[in-house]
Amino acid sequence: MVKFSVIVTVYNKQDYIERCLISYAKQDYKHKQLIIVDNGSTDDSLRIIKETIQTHEIHDVALVTCDVSKNVSVSRNAGLEKVTGDWCLFLDGDDYIQEHALRLWGVLAEMTDSPIMMSRMQKSHNVKPLEELNLRTSRWTAENLVKAMKRHSVAGVLYRKDFIDCFELSFKESRHYYADDGFTIDALKVASQVSYINLPLYIKGECYDPIQQPSLNIEPFSNKIEEWLRFFKQVMEDGCLEKNGWLRTELEEWFLKVYFQELADYRNHVLFKQYFTQIQSGLALVREDTIRKRGWLGRKQIATHLKGSQASACKWIDRRLNANQWRNGFKSRTKLYQQISRVWFHRRPLKKKRVLFESFGGKTYACNPRYIYEELQKNDDSYECIWAFNQPKDKDIPGKHRKVKRLSLKYYYYAATSQYWVMNARKEKTLDKRADTIYVQTWHGTPLKRLAADMKEVKMPGTSTTAYKRNFYEETQSWDYLISPNMYSSKIFRRAFNFTKEMLDIGYPRNDLFYDPAKTDMSNIQRLKQRLNIPSNKKVVLYAPTWRDDEFYARGRYKFEVKLDLREMQARFADEYVVLLRMHYLIADNLDVDGLEGFVYNVSDYDDIAELYLISDVLITDYSSVFFDYANLKRPIVFYTYDLDKYRDDLRGFYIDFAAEAPGPLLETSEQVMDALENIESVSAEFEQKRDDFYNQYCHLDNGQASRHVVERVFKK
Repeated sequence: MVKFSVIVTVYNKQDYIERCLISYAKQDYKHKQLIIVDNGSTDDSLRIIKETIQTHEIHDVALVTCDVSKNVSVSRNAGLEKVTGDWCLFLDGDDYIQEHALRLWGVLAEMTDSPIMMSRMQKSHNVKPLEELNLRTSRWTAENLVKAMKRHSVAGVLYRKDFIDCFELSFKESRHYYADDGFTIDALKVASQVSYINLPLYIKGECYDPIQQPSLNIEPFSNKIEEWLRFFKQVMEDGCLEKNGWLRTELEEWFLKVYFQELADYRNHVLFKQYFTQIQSGLALVREDTIRKRGWLGRKQIATHLKGSQASACKWIDRRLNANQWRNGFKSRTKLYQQISRVWFHRRPLKKKRVLFESFGGKTYACNPRYIYEELQKNDDSYECIWAFNQPKDKDIPGKHRKVKRLSLKYYYYAATSQYWVMNARKEKTLDKRADTIYVQTWHGTPLKRLAADMKEVKMPGTSTTAYKRNFYEETQSWDYLISPNMYSSKIFRRAFNFTKEMLDIGYPRNDLFYDPAKTDMSNIQRLKQRLNIPSNKKVVLYAPTWRDDEFYARGRYKFEVKLDLREMQARFADEYVVLLRMHYLIADNLDVDGLEGFVYNVSDYDDIAELYLISDVLITDYSSVFFDYANLKRPIVFYTYDLDKYRDDLRGFYIDFAAEAPGPLLETSEQVMDALENIESVSAEFEQKRDDFYNQYCHLDNGQASRHVVERVFKK
């Protein structure tokens, strides 16, 4: 049987290296060697490596450590020097291999005379069990070798050791970003074939912090441009390419792809001008036949660049990108409106006193935007207030305003011409913010569960952790003001949102009503009850749970099963209480309350949950941020946390010691919740001190003046 040497390169991978090494230790294949190169890690990686080797009794290990970090080429070469096996596999420290991977590669190695073996690479958030997949192998030769070139990485690729030795293959230590590409090109120039196994044996780990600690492949291209231009020139001037026409064509296509997507892009005009001459030299190495495959606008742009006219080339960039944006616009209504907005609406002057308001993506007239709007109306009715709703006709709101349908052409017009945006959730991604527009992001809760960059792994449907965090970062960079409900949140928001502009540490405008005698007056509470047809003589229990990241129908549409035994609650409490069910706005289920009429009220569509707090005597929740706001009222809170361990340890993680700080009991069963409700006075008395402590910690900025502070600090500057 062949022997495999697995080369693991590590730099600051303390969160992932144990998973990587355990995947090696679990392989049911004995003929193996582990080579670990720690490239000067400054975190806990080296300690974890040593402990994992000992704990899992991993034998035949070569551990290479570097005092200071060098580039990845040095690490890979250091690993190659220690290889004793017939084949070597490059495994990055944040990746891992599937169970049985070495055994399957071993079978393929016995069958093939190829010097290189590859398998399908799978992202860690989308791994499928091997038994669910069909095993297929292929042999790539001649021009099919381009498939191997497109990997752009040696990770997950196996090379025969005698092949490496014969052709003296190594990584160029002057390269950092394109070290793997150079090694791959050198190998494919002399390899007659590559064997491929169509199974996801190699699992690519997510880059969990693409902003602060991005992996090499997602670092900004501005960091790579000098090495890229130097690398391309070096490989293109290698005479061996003439013997590999397919490889030269692939390199030329790659250069043009980078040219159009990264270099000649409206976002990088400064970079394009700075490196104009070097890019021109690269273009000169691309054959006319390859350029001819590009569209007319692309060819015109290249022609002017080759002539050395920087101004003309920039004009053709703008024309090409504009044409592409119109082309994309005719595939999607929102992208069409986005392009119309860019071309026409953004040229209109900003209306200095026009304000666009939006709450929960146009679903409600509620939350912080509502109370800022009402304060602005009271303070200065000369402002032109635009409210965006998904269904404008269904919304009846007070004051001087204009309603517009969200994502309509009018919506894009008003967004483009408004001096101010006030929103409590992320904006529509096709909505482009102008430089002089002032974006006030109010957000919508005090964080218990981890947010954005603080989430280690995102388990929401339809997105990877890397994409989610990068998109969130791009959104938060457009915020000019961010409202914080307390100093605890301010610290978290700064880090989790990568927010560097002005934080308004003023409390939440939506909590102002708790300190308004006219709103907390019993006559107002009775009016609210009458609006909902709730008997005035009944106490009110508000059940407001949050959503679960891993329970969904589709992206943005989450499942939720009410686990409270509502029928048993009806039997026990119908004479004294009514129950209001308030689901999170992301939950898509239609709740079935048949047979519970007069006891259970589904108020999920009621716009303003703050008014529901006012009429509620008891709150039942789980991990929703509603309890931070409700704590202003100092009323009893019961936590129904039937899945606490999973939610805390697997799905999200908490910022605080929830069990220690929660201003109410954490209960696991519906029966326990009902018992607590039956004895609510004693439960309330038991947690009175915790409620007071919680109030002092998280409600200390709320005093009824937050809306006024926003108006004075943002609109009256």
